[in-house]
Amino acid sequence: MFFERPISSFVSPCYAPAGFLHKILYPLVGKTEIWVKDSEQFLQLHLSLNVRGSDILVSFDVVRLFTNIPAEEVLEIIGKKLLESDKLTESSAL
Repeated sequence: MFFERPISSFVSPCYAPAGFLHKILYPLVGKTEIWVKDSEQFLQLHLSLNVRGSDILVSFDVVRLFTNIPAEEVLEIIGKKLLESDKLTESSAL
């Protein structure tokens, strides 16, 4: 016996606010010393390090660590970066 499931289209209520925030925050991406664009950039940074035999490379699962990011601190950092940015007026009417 074959059962058909109805297909429905759903747009999250967070879609529009997320798009609005993305437009404001995207110009700030990559403007810190600790940001790594991709694995190729990480490899170049790694190759330029002076690594000793006793050093250990550690990788963290960012998806699971995301819930441990202190929200208040993140909001303070974002606010500071927005105030320092000359791109805010270009990306938003705020």
